[in-house]
Amino acid sequence: MSPDSEELAKLISSVSESLHREMHEGFTRLTERIDLMETRLDRHGALLQTGARWSVRMTNWSEQIDREQSDSDKKIADLERRMRNLERKKNGHK
Repeated sequence: MSPDSEELAKLISSVSESLHREMHEGFTRLTERIDLMETRLDRHGALLQTGARWSVRMTNWSEQIDREQSDSDKKIADLERRMRNLERKKNGHK
């Protein structure tokens, strides 16, 4: 090989090694960032699921309380009606 071709081979080899190192470092940084994003997205997903489950439980609880309150209101209205009827009968009204 001539001296020029040896220098060219060394230059190509040097550029190749440098490019290999830079690409390896770049992919390592990219992998680290993707891992951080994955961790963040996992946390966000967990928070969304937790919030959704909590919302469903609160909706169910609210509907149950509404039904119970409605039942109580009906019972109170029935008792008031019965008391009025008893008081009318006691006072001589029909």
